Amino acid sequence: MKQSKFTWADTLTIIAGMIYGVITYLGARYLHFEEETVLGFSNNMGCIITSILFTLALILPAMGAKVFKRADKNFKTAIKIELTIFLIFICSC
Repeated sequence: MKQSKFTWADTLTIIAGMIYGVITYLGARYLHFEEETVLGFSNNMGCIITSILFTLALILPAMGAKVFKRADKNFKTAIKIELTIFLIFICSC
């Protein structure tokens, strides 16, 4: 039986990102409660887009750093890319 490459840590990262997205959406709705538009869209759609952007800025570097943890042959290149993605992840938090 072949083992899945989608681990428990990946699942927890995505669940945490989804929870973060919901909290970001609620915060954006509260922040822009009386405004007609957010980011040029209607209030609700602008808040959804804001939460998606912030959530992707958090999840993608986390998943990218995990991918480069599994270095095969190019260890030095992978460690440099991993550190770069890790710094992006720290800055997005």
